[in-house]
Amino acid sequence: MLIEVAKADDIVYGGLVAVKAGDQDLVIGNVDGSFYAVSRNCSHMFASLEAGTLQGYILTCPLHHMQYDIRNGMALSGPVANTGTPIINLDSMNLMSFEVVLEGGNIMIDM
Repeated sequence: MLIEVAKADDIVYGGLVAVKAGDQDLVIGNVDGSFYAVSRNCSHMFASLEAGTLQGYILTCPLHHMQYDIRNGMALSGPVANTGTPIINLDSMNLMSFEVVLEGGNIMIDM
């Protein structure tokens, strides 16, 4: 089922926006005009990822700099301790990802 969550024109290139689709809190990122949706909260300490940064496909959490691939939610690097060393195992830290469909300038999430 497709749920409209945002307008494509409202998310600038490299931008992130928090949305709600059904009972899911998501963050949508615009990578050069392509849109991707993943769970809104970091899997480490649940920081809101829309406050993070998006550089290419790399979504970085604003709290401890954990990084994800926004295309599929895969955790790429763990949160960083004060020493600059990742502090956890990534095996179970991936985000859920959701299919995005564009229809007439509307961003739709397939739930």
